[in-house]
Amino acid sequence: MINLNAKCVFISAADKQNIDEFKSVLYERVKEMHLKRYPYNKFLY
Repeated sequence: MINLNAKCVFISAADKQNIDEFKSVLYERVKEMHLKRYPYNKFLY
C-alpha cells in the first residue's frame, strides 16, 4: 500500500496509533470530494 500514489495512513486500533492523523486525512479527502460536487456550498470549512 505504501508504494501507491495515494496517501496511506497505517493505524492500530488496539494500540490507538495514528488515529488523529487518519481523521485529518479522511476529512481532507472528503472535503475535496465535496468541493468537486458542490462548489457553491462551503459547509465543510
